Amino acid sequence: MTQDEEQALQLWRAMLRASRAVGRVVRETLHRHGLRGAQFGLLWVLAEAGPEGLKLTDISEKLVVTCGNITGLMDRLEELGYVVREPHPSDRRVVLAKLTPQARTLLDEIVPVHTRRLARIMSCLSDSDRETLSQLLSRVSEQAALVDEEPKDND
Repeated sequence: MTQDEEQALQLWRAMLRASRAVGRVVRETLHRHGLRGAQFGLLWVLAEAGPEGLKLTDISEKLVVTCGNITGLMDRLEELGYVVREPHPSDRRVVLAKLTPQARTLLDEIVPVHTRRLARIMSCLSDSDRETLSQLLSRVSEQAALVDEEPKDND
């Protein structure tokens, strides 16, 4: 293994440990409210969309999951009373997902706790560190996308 490969492996492990540690805190917050991460993600996307809602295909694109995944998430969140499906006002072929008032109340409870806990986690970093980390992680994400697009026989 080359030195570059060894460093890359160490960095990957550090990112994975950090992601898992933050993920545990986030999951614990959501579980206290009876939600899983993907469900919270869908509610968040709908909250950002506003009262007009979103097409299910738009949700799948924003969450980078298949429409089948969205259907399952929607089914469960609909059972919980957090979302509704409504026909599009001008296109009968399209279904819109919208938050219910119950979901807005839930998000009003969860989001402040979620953001406070994330801020406490990130408090170990200076403002400059946070900006640098954000930029570095963006560069890593962009490079991963480029590597993923390369022909597989080059590995």
